[in-house]
Amino acid sequence: MKYIFANWKMNKSLAEAMAFSQEIKKLKFKNVIPIICSPVIYLSELSKVLTGSNVKLAAQNIAAWDNGPYTGEISARQLAPFCQYAIIGHSERKIYLNENLDLISKKINQAINNKIIPLVCLGENEAEKASGKSQAIIKEQWQIISKNINKPGPDNLMLVYEPEWAISTAKDNQGVGDTPENAQAMHQFLKGLTENKFPIIYGGSVKPENCASYIDKKEIDGALVGGASLDLASFIEILKLVENA
Repeated sequence: MKYIFANWKMNKSLAEAMAFSQEIKKLKFKNVIPIICSPVIYLSELSKVLTGSNVKLAAQNIAAWDNGPYTGEISARQLAPFCQYAIIGHSERKIYLNENLDLISKKINQAINNKIIPLVCLGENEAEKASGKSQAIIKEQWQIISKNINKPGPDNLMLVYEPEWAISTAKDNQGVGDTPENAQAMHQFLKGLTENKFPIIYGGSVKPENCASYIDKKEIDGALVGGASLDLASFIEILKLVENA
C-alpha cells in the first residue's frame, strides 16, 4: 500500500476544497490511500464529505499542548474527530516559524496520545547536503526525536524524508526534487536507522512527471505532494500512476 498526501498548505477556498474532495471521493483504489492535508478550518466540513470513502484527512500542524492559554493553537484532542493524520515538523515551519526538535517531539506525543498518526518530517538543508552531512543530520534529528516520544510503532507513526532544498517552495528551487536514486538511498538509510518499523514517504517536488520514478522504489512508501496537489487533474494523475505502478 502506498500513501499519497496532498499538502495544500495555505491555499483553496472552502468551496474549492469541497469540490476537489468530492471528485477524489469518486475514485476507487486498491493500492493507494489518498490523504488530503487541508487548512484546518476545512477539516470538519471535509470529514462529512468524505465519510464512507477511502480518502483520509490530515491536519497540517497541531499544538504541542493538550489545552490551556495558547491563543490561536489547536490541539490534537480538538482535531481528532476530524482527521486521521497530522503533518509535524514540515520544513516551512522550521524555517519560517522557528520550530525546533523539542517542540516537534511534544507535538508528536500529542498526536499519538490522541490517536492521530503523526507524519514526521526529517531532512537536511542545501548547505548540509553540499558538505556531505545528509545522513548525519537525519540521524541526529531522529535520535533526538526518538528519545522524547512515547511508544512509536508502525501503526501510530510515519516518517517523511523531506530534503529542505528540494521542496517546491524552497528558495531558488525550480521544482526540481531529489534524484530517485538518492531518495532511495536516503530511505534505505532511514529504514535501517529506524529498524524498518515505520512507513517512510518522500516529499520534495513530487509531480506527475516524476512520481513513478520515486514510487517504484520499494523503500519509498508514498509521497507528500505539495504544489502538484493543488491542481485536481495533476493529483488524480499522480494517484492513478501510483495505483498502477
